[in-house]
Parts: sequence; structure tokens; C-alpha cells
Amino acid sequence: MLTLNKLLKMYGLDMNNSIKIARHQDTRGVDVHELFASGHFELYQSYQERNEFKDCEYLVSTLGIDNSQALFIGGVRG
Repeated sequence: MLTLNKLLKMYGLDMNNSIKIARHQDTRGVDVHELFASGHFELYQSYQERNEFKDCEYLVSTLGIDNSQALFIGGVRG
């Protein structure tokens, strides 16, 4: 099985860095899948009630799907 850690290592990400993995699944009625499909997801992700992404060198973004699964959509260096 290809896990997120294996995928990140395959692409050369040093796992000793500070990495934050965000599993987006908005409970306020926002359809994050639609935001991603329409190209508005980055704007959504850039606004946080708390600065959840501070102190991390990399942010890996996923969209929540069934149960505890997630769909990898990208990563950025902080």
C-alpha cells in the first residue's frame, strides 16, 4: 500500500523536517471538494481561525473522504 509517508519520501522530502498534514473536511457546510474542483481551494486554505500552519516547514494538504481516508492534493514549503 502506498502511504502518504512513502509518497513524500519518494519525492525526496526529508521526513526530519517539521511537516504539517492538513486533512480538510469542513463541518461548517463548506464543500472543500467543490472549492478544489473550482480552483478556489488555495484561497480557502489561506484563511485560518487560528494560525494552524505556523512553525512548520512544509504543509501537505489533503481532502477528507470516507472514514479516516484522505485524498492527497499537494504540498508547499512554508
